[in-house]
Amino acid sequence: MDNEDSTCNEGLYITSLMITLNDIYPLTWIRIVLNDTNKFSTVRLLYDTTNECQKPVWSRPNERTMDIGCEKSVLIKTLTIIGNLDSLCSVYINGGRNVAYGQRASQSSNYSNNYCLANLAVDGDYSTFSHTGSEERPRFSLTFNTNYLVTRFLLYNRVGLLERLRGFRLQSFDTNSRVVDNYKDTLAQPQSVYVVIGNASVPISSLSVNETSQISPAPNPYLALMEIEAYGECPPGKWSLPCTRNCSDSCPTSCHKDDGACNAVCAGFSNPPECTQDCKRENWGINCNNDCSPKCFNLSCDSRTGQCDQGCLRYSDSPLCTIDCLTENWGINCNRNCSDGCLNKTCMATNGACFGGCKAGYQLPDCTQVCLDGQWGINCSLPCNTNCYSNSCHPVTGSCSLGCIEGYQLPDCTMACDKVNYGRNCSLNCSVHCITEECNATDGSCSCMEGYEGSTCQQMNENSESLPQQTIIVIAASLASGALLAIIICLIVFKVKGKFCFESKVNTRKQKITKPPVIPKDEDAFHNMDKHENIEYNNISQDESLSNSNAYSMPAVLSQDEHAYQLPVIITEKDYSNFDIQLLDYHPYEAVQTKKAINF
Repeated sequence: MDNEDSTCNEGLYITSLMITLNDIYPLTWIRIVLNDTNKFSTVRLLYDTTNECQKPVWSRPNERTMDIGCEKSVLIKTLTIIGNLDSLCSVYINGGRNVAYGQRASQSSNYSNNYCLANLAVDGDYSTFSHTGSEERPRFSLTFNTNYLVTRFLLYNRVGLLERLRGFRLQSFDTNSRVVDNYKDTLAQPQSVYVVIGNASVPISSLSVNETSQISPAPNPYLALMEIEAYGECPPGKWSLPCTRNCSDSCPTSCHKDDGACNAVCAGFSNPPECTQDCKRENWGINCNNDCSPKCFNLSCDSRTGQCDQGCLRYSDSPLCTIDCLTENWGINCNRNCSDGCLNKTCMATNGACFGGCKAGYQLPDCTQVCLDGQWGINCSLPCNTNCYSNSCHPVTGSCSLGCIEGYQLPDCTMACDKVNYGRNCSLNCSVHCITEECNATDGSCSCMEGYEGSTCQQMNENSESLPQQTIIVIAASLASGALLAIIICLIVFKVKGKFCFESKVNTRKQKITKPPVIPKDEDAFHNMDKHENIEYNNISQDESLSNSNAYSMPAVLSQDEHAYQLPVIITEKDYSNFDIQLLDYHPYEAVQTKKAINF
C-alpha cells in the first residue's frame, strides 16, 4: 500500500486483507501485484465483509500484475481480499476512469461573453469554473463521444458561492434520449462536492445539470460548476482512455480496457479469451490450471475459488476443509460414525476402515458386514468347522448354527456319533434289526438280522411272514423236551408216593409266586443278575401223605426269544429245598439243577 510495487510482503503468512475506504465507492476492478504468480488463482474478493464479487473478470497486464473486475459495479466501503497473499506487493482499487474529461460541454448562457465558459468544467483544473448568466432555467449539458457505463458522478461547487448549486437536478440519457439517472438535490445545506451514484447498468451518451434553487439579489438563479466528473468504464468491445477504439477480431468483446490486448486469463474457464468453457470437475483457477484438493469429496471444487463444493473428506469444516475429523467419525464433513463393529470404535476418516480390525463376527474393511457363510471370529478370519451343516456357524462363537452334518453330535460337532446312533446331530437310532445294533454313523447302514433287509434293516424280506425252518425245528425240539421232562418228574413222584403227580391232592392254600425272572438275551447281563431275584419260595403244595416232608413246587421256565413255557416241578427231597436257576449255555432253554444230584 506504499505505491511501490518492488516492496513485497515476505515471510508473513497472510490469508486475508481488509481495506476500509473513507467513503462509499463503486467497485469496478482492483489491481493486485504478487511476487509469486502461481498464487493468483487463490485470490477472491469480498465486499461488505460477506458478499462476493460474482463472475469476476480477470486480465493480466504483465507477469506480476492481475486486474480483477466484478461483472457488475458494486458500492463498497470495505473490501476484503482473501487467498494466499504471502507475496503481496501492491493493491490498487479502481472506481473507473473520468469519462467526462475533455468531452463536449455547453451551457444555456455565459456569465460574460467569453468568460466562465462551459468547457472549463471538464478541463481537470479545479481553479477554473463554468458560470451561466442569471436566467429563469440555467442549464449545463455534456455530450460524450461514445457510450459509457458510469458508476459515479462528482460535482464540485464554486468556492465561496456554494448557494449557486443548491437544489440542482442531474440527469443522464441513453442514445435514445431516455432518462437513465435522475438525481435531485434535497439537502438543507449546500455541499462543496456532491457525489451521485450512477446506474452503471445502461450506457449513457449525455447528461445535464439544471433547476437550481439559488437565493441571490439577482432576479433569476445562476449555475456555476468548478468541475464535473463522470467515472465509469468502456462498454464491451471498446478500449483506450476515451474508450473510442474497438477490440480486435480475436476478442471482439473482451479486450483489456487500457491497451486492447486480448485477455489470456480465464478464472474458472479453460478457453481464453472467450472464457466460455467451464473447468472440469477436478480443476479450477486461472485457465483451469489447478487441481482440486484431495481434501475435497469426489475431488470436486469450485472452478473459480478451489473451495470444496461437495464437502470435505476427512475434514469437518466445509468448504475450507482444515479441521480433522474426530477419531470416531469419518465421511463427508465427518458426518458418519465409525461402525460399532470396529474393535476400538475408531476408523479411517476417509473410508471408515476400522483401525485395529473388527470385532468377532464382522468382516474388513469397515466392519459393517457380518461374516460370510463359512467364516467366524475376529475379522472373520476363522473357517467354520467342516462338520457344521451347510458349512454354517455363528459368526461370533463359531458354534454350528444349523447343527451338525451326518455322523457328528452336538454341541460343537467335533465328536462322532455313538455306535448306536447316526444321522444329522446323531439324532437317529440304529435299527433294532441290525445284528449288533450298531450302524454306520452317517447313513445308518448295517448288517441285518435274518428276515430283514435294506440299508438300515427296516424292511422284512419276502419270507419273513413264516418262521424259518430252523426256528420251527428248535421250537418242536423244545416242546418235546418239555414233555419228556414232565414224564420223568411224574415217574419220580410215582416212585416216592405211589401215585402219579396229577393224582396228588393239592392243598387249598394258594401258592405265592412272583413274576418269573426275565432272562436277558445277553449272556453277560444274565450272569450279573442275582440268581435268586424275583423268586419267593413258599410251601405251595402239601398234602397228608407228605406231611412229614417239605415239598416245593417251582415253575420251570423255558424261553426262546419272547416265548415262555412253564412246567411244574415237584421236589420232594427236603435236604435239597434250596436250588438255583442257572444258564448252562447261551441256549433258548432254561435248566433247573439242584445243588446235589437227585437219585431217581
